[in-house]
Amino acid sequence: MLAVGRLIPRGGSLDSHVNKRSLRALGWSGVMAALCLGWLVPDPIQAQTSFGSQPAGSPAGEQSITITSPAGGQISKVMVLTMGASGPNLDFTKGVGANSCENTLIAPGGACTESIIFTPTAPGLRMGAVVLSNADGQVLGTTYISGTGTGGVAVFMPGSESTFAGIQGLSTAVNDGGPATSAEPDQSAGVAMDGAGNLYIADSLHNRIRLVCSENPPPYVTTCAGAGTITTIVGNGQASLTGDPGLASAEAVDAPQGVALDGAANLYGAAGGSAPKVEELPLGCASSSCAKTVGGGFRGPTAVAVDRGGDVYVADAILGKAYRVPAGCSEAGCTVPLPGSCAHATETAIDPSGHLNIADEGATERPACPH
Repeated sequence: MLAVGRLIPRGGSLDSHVNKRSLRALGWSGVMAALCLGWLVPDPIQAQTSFGSQPAGSPAGEQSITITSPAGGQISKVMVLTMGASGPNLDFTKGVGANSCENTLIAPGGACTESIIFTPTAPGLRMGAVVLSNADGQVLGTTYISGTGTGGVAVFMPGSESTFAGIQGLSTAVNDGGPATSAEPDQSAGVAMDGAGNLYIADSLHNRIRLVCSENPPPYVTTCAGAGTITTIVGNGQASLTGDPGLASAEAVDAPQGVALDGAANLYGAAGGSAPKVEELPLGCASSSCAKTVGGGFRGPTAVAVDRGGDVYVADAILGKAYRVPAGCSEAGCTVPLPGSCAHATETAIDPSGHLNIADEGATERPACPH
């Protein structure tokens, strides 16, 4: 049986604390996305607009992106996001061409356009979104965008290792508000990073989802004390026994197992424990009132991933299956089981080819992978 859920440097050994109590950046000479691929499933939905392939560091020609607003309203802000973050040096930025969205009153079902430039900062799949919001921060419309950077991939030399969150062997104190290296995550079950370098951690046995802040924290997070500090953004430390886990810092969440971000900065969390479900914390949402249920019928969700079109993929270790949840689905009736089985899935990821990769520590062999 193969051990998975961790990246092991070539020639290194499996440390039971790595990726559990202390989270480390490991140097390796051959990058491994997962140690066991149970099976791959083609991504059926692409981003609403794709820029195709472009050499890393080289800007592609501007594209005019259409954003539709289902409910309509007064647009006061247009956000061009790269994995939930905005900035001049990220993959997707505003162009100089015609833009018709900002400060526009748009009718229900109406649309406007924004000119966008794609400059991949690194090789691989790059995901983002153009998001319209009103003066209250309510999202009025979203168009997902993507592109692929091409070029050589930088690798780390073997032997380098640095801790960026946690203290190896310690798992008791939460220590929010201070350096992440002074915190004590307990059984960190999943991580995700946005385009600005903010790191999201599913701190399972502390019943929290936590954020290691970068120099540019998400605008809805007001508790970052500076770059490299850690704060709780979901959960109050208490396990949720009934009802909605809430996905907010004042609410209870039971044993979060996985986290993921889409290109529009919506945060997804898979909660196991006594109230198993997957929920979405939309961009700017900081309370349980705006959290959304994703799919339904889960018994032990352990990992979650989002494709470039906004569909959510969930691995359920108790049911031994993986599921696709179409964007906007909030009930079990639209949750689609995928072929195959994954008895002990620990991580999921979407690769640049649009395949779903599942790390399954229960697999004893690797079947042929469809392409």
